[in-house]
Amino acid sequence: SASISDDSCIYIDCLGDFNFDGTITVNDLLTLLAEFGCSENCMTDMNSDEFVSVADLLALLAIFGTSCD
Repeated sequence: SASISDDSCIYIDCLGDFNFDGTITVNDLLTLLAEFGCSENCMTDMNSDEFVSVADLLALLAIFGTSCD
C-alpha cells in the first residue's frame, strides 16, 4: 500500500513507481531500462541485490500497470 505525502501529494514507498506518479507505467519501465546493469546506488534495484538485472525487469513487469493506491 502506498503512502502519500500530505503536503505535496506525491506517492512514496511504492515499489516500482520510480517517478512517484502513483502508477507503474512505461515511464517506470524506461527508468529501469536506463539503469540496466547498474551496480551502485541503483534506484531501480527491485530485489535489493545491488544490481539492476533481468530479475528486476521481471519483477517490474509482474506489477506493470498497477496503481499504488
